[in-house]
Amino acid sequence: MTGAERPKDQEPRAAWSQIVLSGGALAFFILAGKLFGFVEKLLLAYFEGTSGSMDAYFTSVTVAFFFVMLVEDIAVPVFLARYVALKETSGPAAMRRYFGPFFLWTAIALAALTLLAEANVAFVLRLVAPGFDPNRHAQAIGLSRWILPAALLLGLSAFLSVRLYAFGRFAWPAMTQFSYKVAVIVGLVALVPWMGLRGLAIAVLIAATVQFTLQWIGVRRWATPEIRGAVEAPVRLEWRATLLMMAPLVLGTLFAVGTDFVDNIWGSHLNRGSIAAVGFGRKLVDLPILLVPGILGTIAFPRFAAFAARRDFEGLMGYASGLAVLCIAVFAPLTLVMIIDSETIVGVVFGRGKFDAAAVAVTARVVRYFALGYLAYALEILVMRIYYAKLDTKTPIAVGIVFATGNMLMTTTLTPLIGIIAIPLALAVQKTLKVLVLGILLMRRHPGSWRAAMGGRVVRLVPCCAAFALTFLAVGHLMLRFAPGTGLLRSATFLLGASAAGLIVYAASLLRAGLWSPDQVRGIVTTIKGTIAARRRPASSTS
Repeated sequence: MTGAERPKDQEPRAAWSQIVLSGGALAFFILAGKLFGFVEKLLLAYFEGTSGSMDAYFTSVTVAFFFVMLVEDIAVPVFLARYVALKETSGPAAMRRYFGPFFLWTAIALAALTLLAEANVAFVLRLVAPGFDPNRHAQAIGLSRWILPAALLLGLSAFLSVRLYAFGRFAWPAMTQFSYKVAVIVGLVALVPWMGLRGLAIAVLIAATVQFTLQWIGVRRWATPEIRGAVEAPVRLEWRATLLMMAPLVLGTLFAVGTDFVDNIWGSHLNRGSIAAVGFGRKLVDLPILLVPGILGTIAFPRFAAFAARRDFEGLMGYASGLAVLCIAVFAPLTLVMIIDSETIVGVVFGRGKFDAAAVAVTARVVRYFALGYLAYALEILVMRIYYAKLDTKTPIAVGIVFATGNMLMTTTLTPLIGIIAIPLALAVQKTLKVLVLGILLMRRHPGSWRAAMGGRVVRLVPCCAAFALTFLAVGHLMLRFAPGTGLLRSATFLLGASAAGLIVYAASLLRAGLWSPDQVRGIVTTIKGTIAARRRPASSTS
């Protein structure tokens, strides 16, 4: 039985099985990459803490990785959606004729921007970090000289991933990102002890070269053979339509980067190490986002685009709403844990070497306020991909610009009054309001049975989250009262014990509410086994 002949009642299970199959390898490499990324941050925290040197490093990364954001937030969504649409409507040959020219012009544009930034790096850093003293300013200039070309290579690597994603190859791009992290760690250990943070910048450039090379090999290995044998077909490149789609994204990205620059500007005027504390806190908060909605969004986006190309919006929204409920189920309890015990989490992760008690305290405050927007950070990834799959870039960008402007105003107004916590608080408010508005617009534009189904699941999820919260607080209170030890050990015991008890009660509540069942898991496992068995059969037996 072919995919086209599969009964409709099996399609949802097959779709979830595809996510599990594709997500396994992807999750492994992303998890491994993030673990190595944390090793990098742990080493930096150990060697430098929240020092002025780390302020210079995080500022250099903010400036240089603007180019990576240009590709990941502008080029990848637009080209992937169009690439998948061409695959659905015109075939592989049209994909080949479409991709080449756009990749060439993207490379030329990124190279020109990199050269312009290299020539004016001192001026740019004066704009984004006006509060830096001469020493931190000089350090940031030296680091940026090496990190800017690394950002160029990473941006081109992200663009190459479009070809792999379109053919369902998710693990290889994740593997190349993992390789980048490994190369950074090796370079950090080898170069930083005798070259300082400049050694880290050089390691970043070497690692970016490794990632780009591997990404190119992956494209030649998997995507090119798929296209090479296809029958040649004429296709209009649609430069005007593509550029018009990208224009709102360019504007939205500039405003998003503007919020980072405003944060950096005000952070440079605060105590030394404030920018580093925000950077370390953001990395800690981002890890679960990348592991759950990041993986789901990456794997699901081509399917979103396929639904949209067929104009099956009921199927699109039903599929996406299931992923959204899953994200809510994961991040609602995580938000509580991060808010209640952020200092223990930060202490366990970073608290050693030069990352002293003062650094732990200020970073924990940052993490606590970042965590207020956890649900919004998770849902934003899915919501934005729904709009991009529909080739609608104007709506999310217009809404994003409004709230990004509010973020900058809020940071500018509150930082002089409440200090560093204004930065994470403004971001949490911005993302929460943005997701609410975009979600309401989707519900109005695509009414259907999916809305009632999703609403019912969210309502049933509320008492489950309440059960987790009560268990976590009650068990935590008892453990703090009777647990042995002092300081960090005692707090870590509280965190682990309360979390374990809360998760047991939470899982039981989800089972009782019908939001999760063993039959669902068994069904997915059965479908996965059937899919693997089908892939292992000789081609002649399936013809």
